[in-house]
Amino acid sequence: MNTPIIKRVFQLKISDLINIILFIIVLPFLILLLQFVLYTVIIPLNISCEYVALVYEKPTISGMFFSNYIHSVSDMSHFTNNFWVTVLVMGIISGMIFIVMPAYEIKISWKNVFGVFFIFLFILPFIISATTMYFKKAMIDSTWSFGFSGIISALLGFALFLILWWFFEVILKKNYNKNPNKITFSLLFVSIIVCLLPLWYMLSEIGGNANVFAHMMGYSFGLITPAFIGLIVLLYK
Repeated sequence: MNTPIIKRVFQLKISDLINIILFIIVLPFLILLLQFVLYTVIIPLNISCEYVALVYEKPTISGMFFSNYIHSVSDMSHFTNNFWVTVLVMGIISGMIFIVMPAYEIKISWKNVFGVFFIFLFILPFIISATTMYFKKAMIDSTWSFGFSGIISALLGFALFLILWWFFEVILKKNYNKNPNKITFSLLFVSIIVCLLPLWYMLSEIGGNANVFAHMMGYSFGLITPAFIGLIVLLYK
């Protein structure tokens, strides 16, 4: 079947393929590198955990940042699962940006994409850490926290944002003249339900081992940040 997506796949240039590969491997590679440094440098040298983990009683700037990119060395299966989820989600994001959106002539500004990832990778870690400290009493009894699930949740939110954007564009273009108000309302309703379902699931996990509030903050940021950046760009055009 000769769909727009299949056509786009066969139109991909070498530069597009390189960009897709970079999207998929760079962030997971950096996470692996930090985990390697944790094993080979930080632990053997007995570097104080407050510099790489979020210690509630003595938080540091570096700890608030790096705690969102390293993982517990005592649970490698959890780390492996999170690592492959990161690869998968980055694959979905790159597929939407380089294949699906162009196939339907939906333009994405590279400035917006870089802005989103800059906020995710360099600002969101501090927000997640602050959120974790604020809600620490609602979580399991612990004096510190680290893990990159919050960043993964943001990437999941961004992937969902791109999918919903594509869905809106395609459905509205095909059916807008039939009953625009009904279609717009239906799409908004479906989008709200789809966005809230993961949050509902995350709330059900409160009290367990997972840092639910980091997940919720990351996921919410992943949905809201690209929309907010897009709105600012539109206002200042």
